[in-house]
Amino acid sequence: MSQSFAKFPNGQIWPVQDGERISAQVFMGLDDLMEYVGVVNDTVSERISGSSVGLTDLDYTVIQAHDNQVVLAVGACIQTVQDPDDEDRDDRAPVRATLEEFAAFRRWSDAMLAHAKACGDETYAAESVITTPDGRQIRCPAYPEECSYVRVVDFGFELAYWVCDEWSQTPEDVMGAIMGVAQGGSAEPSWDHAGSQG
Repeated sequence: MSQSFAKFPNGQIWPVQDGERISAQVFMGLDDLMEYVGVVNDTVSERISGSSVGLTDLDYTVIQAHDNQVVLAVGACIQTVQDPDDEDRDDRAPVRATLEEFAAFRRWSDAMLAHAKACGDETYAAESVITTPDGRQIRCPAYPEECSYVRVVDFGFELAYWVCDEWSQTPEDVMGAIMGVAQGGSAEPSWDHAGSQG
């Protein structure tokens, strides 16, 4: 999958689409949300980048509410992403980051990173989606299609994939692995899309 990333001064790393629009995720307490309702854009920008300036055209959707906290999926435009080796760069602006840095930021295991790289641009028909509190998604074919696979996705990157044969053979192991990857663990699928041993 061809993708670029921006690392912000506060250390957060987010994917960049079309060279200028980031996808991010923000956790906010309900109390904070109510207190800052008049300046939500500033508060969201601060959580994403460490600054209330530099991001424009924000849009956000509540994807989860859990334990008095709201998780927002955020889209925003950025002016530019700088070269981290440029001596004249502005320390207040984001710099280019790699998929590996994004993977570390999102706590992927080495196997998840390898799986994300190997998947490339796989396409799927309509899917049912369950979003976890940290933004990962459990996806499977949408009803009325048979549930022939389950996969876990993070910001569009597939981290793991299981086919129905796997959970019919070792249901406890596979269900444990699905839940582990979905909640941010490092449990791995036993084989890839083609069915080769992992």
